[in-house]
Amino acid sequence: MKQQPRLPRLVATIFAAVFILSALSSANAQSRQSAPDYVLINGRVFTADAAHPHAQALAIKGERIVAVGSSEEISRLKSPSSLVIDLGGRVVIPGINDAHYHFLPRPIAYQLALKEQEPNWDEVKAQIKLAVANTPPGTLINGVVGLNMFDEPEANRATLDKLAPNHPVQLACYWGHCSIFNSLFLRKVGIADKEPDPPGGSYPRDANGRIIGRSIEYANFRLHAKLQELAPEEVQLQDAKQMLNEATHFGVTTIQVMAIGSRDQTAAIMRKAESPIRIRVMDFSVSAPDHPLPPLRVQDSQNVYISGLKWVLDGEPVLRTAALRQHYADGLKESGHTNFTEAQMEVMLRESLRQKQQLLVHVVGDRTIEQFLKAMMATGGPAVWSQRRVRLEHGEGLLPDLVQQAKDLGVIVVQNPTDFALGDLFITRYGKERAAINQPFGSLLKTGIPLAIGSDGQTSTPDLPTDDAFRADTVINPYLNIMLATHDPFRPEESITREQAVIAYTLTSAYAEFAEKDKGSLEPGKLADLAVLSQDIFEVPATDLPKTESVLTMVGGKIVYNHVSK
Repeated sequence: MKQQPRLPRLVATIFAAVFILSALSSANAQSRQSAPDYVLINGRVFTADAAHPHAQALAIKGERIVAVGSSEEISRLKSPSSLVIDLGGRVVIPGINDAHYHFLPRPIAYQLALKEQEPNWDEVKAQIKLAVANTPPGTLINGVVGLNMFDEPEANRATLDKLAPNHPVQLACYWGHCSIFNSLFLRKVGIADKEPDPPGGSYPRDANGRIIGRSIEYANFRLHAKLQELAPEEVQLQDAKQMLNEATHFGVTTIQVMAIGSRDQTAAIMRKAESPIRIRVMDFSVSAPDHPLPPLRVQDSQNVYISGLKWVLDGEPVLRTAALRQHYADGLKESGHTNFTEAQMEVMLRESLRQKQQLLVHVVGDRTIEQFLKAMMATGGPAVWSQRRVRLEHGEGLLPDLVQQAKDLGVIVVQNPTDFALGDLFITRYGKERAAINQPFGSLLKTGIPLAIGSDGQTSTPDLPTDDAFRADTVINPYLNIMLATHDPFRPEESITREQAVIAYTLTSAYAEFAEKDKGSLEPGKLADLAVLSQDIFEVPATDLPKTESVLTMVGGKIVYNHVSK
């Protein structure tokens, strides 16, 4: 057989060199493609992953975490194209998921300069007179007031008509469930003199059936919805951007917004604001539950998505409108009332099944919770509901005799720890014995009921004294809520650990929106939503927790807030 001629040695050498260079170039390209975009090292990472709760570093590729471990391990993954961030020992946590928030764009109004959260009637009257003297007729005068105004018999439509005959006036309660107003305000929001009470709400009336200038529950929510509708788009955008900026500043990467009125309008505003964080918009309908809602038109776009149905089943203890199984303890022989019947609760439950949407219900009183759990049993019980994650917002009346049934039905409790600061009021309303078991928190975790946290923040909350927990620029502050969750000022035995509070604010809040597979903990494969904190929230004194800020906030592997230099 004839032997093939050999290539000259020089040609063979060149061929081999080209082959090697090509192989190296291909390997380098592949290495660049697989190398992380970000490598964060030398931190104290709280992952919220029970199997591996602590780490030093993590690597991010695209929008997801690709590795978590020691600084040495993660550093080996970097390439020349990776951006290395030395955390300098700072604490890193999963991005905060605020599970309960209300976006209420401020009305175009003259805001009363009230000095206290509970102003007296003389101060309110003086401020209204000042507003009338300094604004053109027709200007809306708005103020946020407390219980004093609702205990004041003169604070009504007739008196406000005399004080401001040419100005619409609204005095809204700071807890959001009631208002006091005059005749021009009724006209502004399109309410007739003898408007019928809406389902779930009421307009208190005089002997002739005339509205006296007050609104309770769904009657009040309709006012909020109308005011949002009347607010110019540029004002709503400004308020949305302010909220979003505040969120990134605190390391909040998801907000679950309960949209009073139009969910579509709220979602559209968040999209136009180009939200850098994830916004879940939940339907907070002000229509009757007996009439099926139109199907949710889920129009996800980037970070804004729509899902969930919310109803407010009772009120709150401030005005004694939360429904109790016993009388309130302050001698008035009142026990509150539910906003809807048990049959209507069943309609809400079936509607959530029809629409394949998660159901969220505001429930405070133990009688309301008892009736709602009965409605869940009547519509299928644990066989239907145990995996559907029905949410009890607040859930303050989930007393010991109701806990096991709630657990069997698979409910989640979403609590707002800022309410814990109202312990004195709860003792007055419920009495010491019932106040001690009302508003369960840490005890729920021990029973195995999932516990998530939200701020209950409202963008329309007014500026209040700097030491007040309801101040507008701190109400979204997750570290204020973590302080109160871990150091309950009235019931220390219900406090939870700081690690448990962070998990409730991240992983369980994600679970509360069926998103725990994608976010809520810092694990390989999950979205890179995280916050690098200004101080160690697991070690600082409790009173310093609200001073915490994020110095670096990431959403889906993108830096949306960066103040590392501080």
